[in-house]
Amino acid sequence: MFIRILIFLILLLSLHSCKEANKPAPIKEKSVNIPTASTPSPKQELTQLLRNISSGQSQKALEYLNGQLPRSSANTFSELSIFKNLKLNGTFTESPKFTEVDFYYLFQAATFKKEAFKILSNKNDDPIKLCYQRVREKIKGKFPQKDTSAFPLDIWQRGYGVCDRQSWVMCELAYQLGAEVFVIYLIDDKTGISPHTICEIIYKNKTYLVDPLYGKFLENTHLRDLPAKTIKETWPQHPEIYNCFDKATIQVPVMPHDYTKRHFLLGQVLAKQLGKNVIRIGENPQQRALKWPLQKGDDLRYWEYPFRLLKTMKLYKKLPAHE
Repeated sequence: MFIRILIFLILLLSLHSCKEANKPAPIKEKSVNIPTASTPSPKQELTQLLRNISSGQSQKALEYLNGQLPRSSANTFSELSIFKNLKLNGTFTESPKFTEVDFYYLFQAATFKKEAFKILSNKNDDPIKLCYQRVREKIKGKFPQKDTSAFPLDIWQRGYGVCDRQSWVMCELAYQLGAEVFVIYLIDDKTGISPHTICEIIYKNKTYLVDPLYGKFLENTHLRDLPAKTIKETWPQHPEIYNCFDKATIQVPVMPHDYTKRHFLLGQVLAKQLGKNVIRIGENPQQRALKWPLQKGDDLRYWEYPFRLLKTMKLYKKLPAHE
């Protein structure tokens, strides 16, 4: 009896072992890496913003500027005399919102920055001289129709304009190149009228006096370095300007948007994330004015003309409470 029970237990254990041996091994699932959308870095976002600006995609650019750009309590420059002289309120300068008017100025800066990069690619020639040659080539003194007032972008695109138009374009191109720039109204010392406009450029500690219309490019020359004899020798065919240098007014050609909080902040963010070799916007007007080598008797001013021109823009007139 005992032997039978022992044999039964042995058979039972054998059957259980077979069942365990035949039991399938658990399937080990392989871990699969499911790709996820990566969040662009601030640098990538700003690089794309500049691409959108350069290519004229205003909607995409404005969506980013009004949705992603952080706000700031940065000071504006409404205490400057130009605001009082033009009786400007704070609507345009204080608003945090970027509009189509802002995009126009950004696109203008990007357009001249692109031209500046082309000029800098030529390592053999003086960049400011190349600017001068480019303006002389692009902006013709003679024009097919009435020379209406226009910002540098419009003048550049239409290809004509004289005197102050050419000098302003020269300044904007050199400014995006990295220079400090000044528009100079030559003033007749008897009539007080300006018969001609030139400009002065300061680039890498070198000063240039430039007259795009009459084809004068003076290196290492400051406005106050010109005695009467030199003036006559330089402009022999234009005696009408001989007595216009002493009372000349020096205008700092700051664009209207560069007086605003939003562009001041944008300029700081771009410089911090992408370096200083990006479009120049939102720079302190007071600091720009200080770059002029001021001498006793110099009539240095913030240029009012860009603000007066702003008020004529259709885009500006569409803004609420723009007056």
